[in-house]
Amino acid sequence: MLRTICAHGVWPKFRLHEAGYQTDGKCKCGEVDTLTHRLYHCPITHEFRLQYNRGPEVMQARADQPHLCCWTNGLVPWPFDGLPPPLDLSPCYWNSSMESHFSGIGFGDGSGLFGLSTKTLRCGWSVVSSRFNSSGQIEHTAELYGAFGGMHQEVNRAEIYASLMYLTHAVPYEGKYTYYSDSSYLVDGWWLKPKSLVCSGWALHSDLWRKIYKVAEELGLESVEVFKVAAHRSIRTAVDMYDSLKILSNGRADELAKKGAGLHPCNQLLYDSITQLKYLAVVNAKCITRCMLKHIELLEQETLERVPIESKAKPDVGSFAADTHFFVACPMVLTDVFIVSLLRPWAGLHPSVVEAYQSLGTRSGLWLMFIFVLVVAHIAAVG
Repeated sequence: MLRTICAHGVWPKFRLHEAGYQTDGKCKCGEVDTLTHRLYHCPITHEFRLQYNRGPEVMQARADQPHLCCWTNGLVPWPFDGLPPPLDLSPCYWNSSMESHFSGIGFGDGSGLFGLSTKTLRCGWSVVSSRFNSSGQIEHTAELYGAFGGMHQEVNRAEIYASLMYLTHAVPYEGKYTYYSDSSYLVDGWWLKPKSLVCSGWALHSDLWRKIYKVAEELGLESVEVFKVAAHRSIRTAVDMYDSLKILSNGRADELAKKGAGLHPCNQLLYDSITQLKYLAVVNAKCITRCMLKHIELLEQETLERVPIESKAKPDVGSFAADTHFFVACPMVLTDVFIVSLLRPWAGLHPSVVEAYQSLGTRSGLWLMFIFVLVVAHIAAVG
């Protein structure tokens, strides 16, 4: 409906009247039937205007800026002008009170802020290294986080980048490079998809996957392990100490990833205005659609009331049935012609064989042809 309105495909009665059609140009309520009348003044659509909060404030805004196309077709101005772009690079920050390499089990995460749209989304990443100390207590040995740079902001890319940073700065822990992530996309891409698929130029994020495999092959693919960890679990649900290690480390990684996403420049006031504009655009579009559909429903009822009783009989479907039969029968007829052309050249066949086939239905003839071919093939094989 909105596409029809934007393409000027709606013809209220007044527009029809101006174009020379035989109509009085009046709405059912008695007023001039225009698009503006249907959306803002017609009592028939008053309930929809109340439902979608088109009260005095909206009417005053429309009076102040009547040139905006959003009042009649739902289109709003481009709202992202002036929005600060994301960082070009991916700056990273170590926790200065800890190690500057990952000597324990790695836990990574990617997160996004301002996720109203792909234009507003800003992503961050983090890696936390954890292990049990000599007394059996959980300790975080290293923490690294940062903003994910580049114009292509996506949480999955931030998740992949976090795993790349772990492999880049990791040392073996018990002879393995063990990494946990709550991203099913990352874990499935590592275990369920071959290298040739994720590193292909046709694959999403193949640039990051190629870097990961390059580092992993230098470390030894057999020593790299990537596992799935459940996200946002409470420590009260832990079943043992190792489960507690995963819950606490994943929670810490999530905090740092959000902190990394916050490193991007952001205009909070502009973001709030974009959020409000999106809400108003959605509500406005819904109201326009409901109002127009209501008038279309009334026009259909009015048209049915004007149609004589004798013309309300069921339409003649004979021509449609004939056309349908033609399109269904044509392939069957062509099949018959093909099979008959195959039967005729065979030496020793009497014309009655062909006549007998033509007397049968197409399906029976196909079965007979199939059996005949099998018999001939068997005789040729035995001979």
